[in-house]
Amino acid sequence: MAQMLETVGFFDSQKLLVLIGLLTSNSLFFAIMYFGLEKRESYLFFCFYTFLTAMNVVFLLQNEPLLFLISSSLSNISLLYFFGSFFGLVSSQSIVGFAVLLICISGINYKFIPDQPNTIFFLITWSALILTLMICSLISMRALNDKKFGGSLLFITTAIIFLLIVIFLSESFYISSMSIQASLLILVVTYTVLQDFKSQQERIKSLKLKAVHLEYEMLKASIQPHFLLNTLTVLSEWIEEQPKLAIKQIDLLSKEFRFITNVAGEKLIHIGEELKICEIHLQIFNAKQSKNFILETVNIILSTKMPPMIFHTLIENGLTHATSEQGKITIEQLNDDKELSFIVTSQPILEPNYEGEGLGMTYIKSRLEEAFPGKWNLTSTAENNSWQTKIRVTK
Repeated sequence: MAQMLETVGFFDSQKLLVLIGLLTSNSLFFAIMYFGLEKRESYLFFCFYTFLTAMNVVFLLQNEPLLFLISSSLSNISLLYFFGSFFGLVSSQSIVGFAVLLICISGINYKFIPDQPNTIFFLITWSALILTLMICSLISMRALNDKKFGGSLLFITTAIIFLLIVIFLSESFYISSMSIQASLLILVVTYTVLQDFKSQQERIKSLKLKAVHLEYEMLKASIQPHFLLNTLTVLSEWIEEQPKLAIKQIDLLSKEFRFITNVAGEKLIHIGEELKICEIHLQIFNAKQSKNFILETVNIILSTKMPPMIFHTLIENGLTHATSEQGKITIEQLNDDKELSFIVTSQPILEPNYEGEGLGMTYIKSRLEEAFPGKWNLTSTAENNSWQTKIRVTK
């Protein structure tokens, strides 16, 4: 197939160079978005798509059918991965399966290149492109039905491109259709991604304001009058009967309040710092309530960072619903390459069917969302006379 592009002369080469420049610039833009702002897979895949589409044009101009088939297949796969990761609706296994199908189509196409005219070559290549756009349209339509951001706009765009390519199915229209497809996708995807990024930033800002308010409420809850009154009443008795114990408890209280005040504005702190305060809180609780609760840690990496007062709040919740004079609170860290996971178990508990979400759990969820937006999960269940809370954060 010596003259794969005998029809390219119909087009102005300068316009094709402008198209290559547009695609390359957009690829660089999404690379900056990925490495500089937020490492979302969708940004990286669209970066690959625009760069590989630019290579498609280059290989067509240079009459390199094998390289064109490789870059064309990879660009289609990258486009699929973009839609799948942006909307989070398609599994990697499904896309890998389709990628294998595209590679097989390209392989069959190239095997018979020497014996086929340009029309058949473009027809088979077009079939892969049409199939890709069809699946992208279906993904967008599902996102539209699920009311996901950008679903309607991307569905309309992919549907229009799909119809244009089908209606103007001709060898001489190939580069024009590629230009239309790439230009429309660049325009719409860039607009959608920027709007999505803007809405995420506004959401994070709103969550931060909410977190600040909740922090204030947590501080008020920690020093509310009845808490101080009860503590001071106990301290007054200790001062008369056990002055050394009273001095020790006053020192512990000051450390706890100082810690709460210092970390209130922090986004993440080392777990080791908070566990020290959790121990202090247990000492104060045990002395004040004449109980014996212990804190046990399992596989904790002290340098791991989490939002402040997460475990302190869970321990406080566990102590609130404790049923006996003694018990145990266990914090276990599960080591996983993909997830950061913790299990906090309080036992025994007074109310095994307790399902309320008070200020404490609201605070925890708000702090997790602020630190790990959309990447966390929290569940609480009663098991074997204990209350178990699981926190999972995707890395």
